[in-house]
Amino acid sequence: MDKSIFKNKNFILLFVGQGISYLGDAVFEIALMWYLLQTTGSSLLMGSVMIFFMVPNLVTKIFSGVLIDRVSRRKIMFLSNLLSGFLLFISAILFLLGLFTIPVIFFISALLGFISAFFEPSQSSIIPSILTKDQLIKGNSILQLVFRLSFLIGPAISGLIMAKFGMLSLIIFDAISFFIGAFCIYFIRLEEKLVSQVEGLNLKVWFQEFKEGINFIIKTKVILYLIIALAWINFFFSPVGILLAPFVKKILGKSVMDFGFLNSAVSVGTLVGFVYLSIAKVKRKGFYILMGFLGAGVSVFFLGLFKNMTMIYSSIITAGVFVAFVNSPIISLMQELTEERMRGRLFSTMSIVTGSLAPLSIGIFTSIADKIPVDRLFSFLGLMVTLISISLFFVKEIRRA
Repeated sequence: MDKSIFKNKNFILLFVGQGISYLGDAVFEIALMWYLLQTTGSSLLMGSVMIFFMVPNLVTKIFSGVLIDRVSRRKIMFLSNLLSGFLLFISAILFLLGLFTIPVIFFISALLGFISAFFEPSQSSIIPSILTKDQLIKGNSILQLVFRLSFLIGPAISGLIMAKFGMLSLIIFDAISFFIGAFCIYFIRLEEKLVSQVEGLNLKVWFQEFKEGINFIIKTKVILYLIIALAWINFFFSPVGILLAPFVKKILGKSVMDFGFLNSAVSVGTLVGFVYLSIAKVKRKGFYILMGFLGAGVSVFFLGLFKNMTMIYSSIITAGVFVAFVNSPIISLMQELTEERMRGRLFSTMSIVTGSLAPLSIGIFTSIADKIPVDRLFSFLGLMVTLISISLFFVKEIRRA
């Protein structure tokens, strides 16, 4: 591991701030999914909350990319964390008053999705301004490692706290984590190369700059093909995390603590993958991406076939390892191939395209999950990801990246 990364003050601030914020998210998300399933018994309703987050997130990213390339990304990240923290504190008050109803949860999810549309592309865009090109794989892997470590211990913590203290404490925990994240980001200091602001931002200028980003993606074939591939793989992979709760409760007959531990198992796998990537010298990013797609698909396919808990844990951990082989190399490749002034538009557009089918997918498969056993759905979803992955090995632009 490159020790000089941890001598970089800006990276340490990002590392610590986001690590704590990730932990808060992990604890809250698991608790919310189980809370909804426990109170309503509906997989469809649980998936609907995710859709209410994702749709505003995707729509907002149509506009956020141009803004991110014009305004300090550090300031956008700071304000995003601050607003999310306030929103969670308001949620805690509503819960205390008995007003944390399903419509309120939908509304809060939509607002968090809107805020996240500015934060996510800003973080991906700012990392190359903090690290050198040679440090990108290691830096992205370390940040992803922290993210997955949070989701390793977060679900277990969430299950224990939820069982003993209830939902309110977890909402407050997440709110505080956002405030700590904002505090750390505030002290990051760096120069950012942004789009010239000689022209004010109006609809015509926005369209020109948005079009410039689209043209860049179309001309850079490896980016174009990867974005299209990710869109379809996400269509079949996105429902897996949502369907894990009904899989645990209805198929395995287990408790919220078991649900938390199985979610932690995913993070064990990704943790192993990111540790490897943070140490290894990754030259052929395309190879890792393709193997990651294929391995994750095969693992989910077998998850639907196993009933033995040891084999289920093995499948989930293996899937996690291969997911790591996709995430860090693909982000690093995009960062390397894109000039700084255009990264906001690239990552926003990438999120729009790759995530556009996810709400539809979650809606379809969570509604089906109330009628068809979830284990069968897992095998079908895994098979589709596997078939798409095999076809991608014939795309030379990805294979040689």
